[in-house]
Amino acid sequence: MVNHVALSSAIGLFGIGANIFNMCVFLKQGLTNSMNISFFAIAISDLCAMLNPYIDRVDSPLEFDEMQYLTAGWPNGTAARITCWVTAYITDERCLSIALSLKVKRLVTTPRTSFIIFLIYLINILSLVPEYASVYFGWNFYPSRNRSLLGLAWLSEVTDRQLKAWSLISTLPWLF
Repeated sequence: MVNHVALSSAIGLFGIGANIFNMCVFLKQGLTNSMNISFFAIAISDLCAMLNPYIDRVDSPLEFDEMQYLTAGWPNGTAARITCWVTAYITDERCLSIALSLKVKRLVTTPRTSFIIFLIYLINILSLVPEYASVYFGWNFYPSRNRSLLGLAWLSEVTDRQLKAWSLISTLPWLF
């Protein structure tokens, strides 16, 4: 409990502060080259991954484990995937700068980098749409607690074809 409350909270607050500081530094330097744009994008996705609330034992009408499924779990995973993709893009750019050192400035331009990072964010965020379209928060009865709590509820009119289509859309960010 001490590790989770004290240590994890301190590390999380430090990470949030560091990412905000990094974003300010990159904005001050200007988003005029591909590296600044890429590192700024990583700071944004890391900040989103750090905003992961964990409250479990509070006596409230909420089922926190289920609430976190939509409010923390999926967004956190998406932010982590975005960070991985942007890091891969930075790595590719560095490899190009060694392999094609005279052509890299023509290949990796600021507008091209902005567009690629926009696509990385768009594809990963769109992968959340099927999940959020089929799940919502609703009141459920929990026999172990003998009370109704606000938790996850699934749409009853979801067909098998929709589930297959949504599964495909959700896996697209992992395929590229």
